[in-house]
Amino acid sequence: MDPAHLALLNRYQFRLVREMAPEGVVDHLISSGIFLEHHGNEILKKSSFEDKNRELLKLLKQRGNSAFDKFVEALKDTVQFELWELLREQK
Repeated sequence: MDPAHLALLNRYQFRLVREMAPEGVVDHLISSGIFLEHHGNEILKKSSFEDKNRELLKLLKQRGNSAFDKFVEALKDTVQFELWELLREQK
């Protein structure tokens, strides 16, 4: 992942962990080839949505160069417009 994108995810981690609904984002990232099914299972087995989001962000940061753009797209497609705008405006 691009260092600038990593910095953005780190900058907004607190807000993403607290506000993101992870299930749809996970499905979107699996469908777009960013995550494999076992990544989704690792995320969704966490008990709280905050822990799911932390795991999602941890794994996302380890993925390829297109991961950030697909993540931002997933936020839009799952109607999480405030978070989408937050990251889209910073790109």
